[in-house]
Parts: sequence; structure tokens; C-alpha cells
Amino acid sequence: MTERPLTAKKLSKNDLINIEIFLDRLYSHIGIDLDLHRRHFIERLNDTIHTNNPIYLREVKQLFEKIYKKYKHKLHAIVKNKSEKIEMVLQDLNKDINIPVVLLTSPHFEVEEADIIAKTVKKAPNFTTSNVKLTV
Repeated sequence: MTERPLTAKKLSKNDLINIEIFLDRLYSHIGIDLDLHRRHFIERLNDTIHTNNPIYLREVKQLFEKIYKKYKHKLHAIVKNKSEKIEMVLQDLNKDINIPVVLLTSPHFEVEEADIIAKTVKKAPNFTTSNVKLTV
């Protein structure tokens, strides 16, 4: 994967789909499908005004990998309990990357499955939110 800061070249939907395919294989073990290629998420990644420091594709991928490693059992429990909708923020405290997401389950699914939809991204220390934080 290339080390392109967003200030050098804008990311495309396909760039994020490639990361998503890799991460979907990982998260599929706990019944979660990731959705990283929504328009707003891509726009925020490419928006240099909102990101004081460049965000690398590698950093986004690594954050999701670390979250999986640390919280896979907690996330799987949420999927099993079919909590329907939980807003949370994924945080990498070393890199100051914050990704607010929505975890959607449905009591109507016959199998245990859920979606994590990335809403936006921000590189900021001391990110505050009233939502659940999953920090690494």
C-alpha cells in the first residue's frame, strides 16, 4: 500500500474499497462488514483544511487492525446481542486519529451480522465525544 499523504494526491473511492476488502476479511470472523467508502468519509480524508497533519492510508488501515485485535470480543458481543445502533469513536491515541462510526445490527437478521459505517475522520489530540470510545 502506498504512503500517500492526502495533501499529495486525493484518495478515490477505489483506494478505500481496497482497504475495506482487506479489513472485511478480518472483521468477517466476528460478523461485521465495514463501510469506509461513503462520500462524506472520503471528503473528510481529502479535506486538508480539517486535517492539520496528513493522514496516511496505512494509518487508517492500522487503526482498524488494532481495534479488531483489542476489541474483537466486545464487538462480537454487541453483534450477538443485536443492539441495533451504537455510535462510537475509534481512536488511535499515538497518532491522534479519530474515526466516528455507527455500528448497525438488526434484530431481523437470521445470522449474527452488523455493519460498521465510518462517518468522518479527524486528526486531533484530546478529541471529545459523548459516544463510546474504543481506544488503542
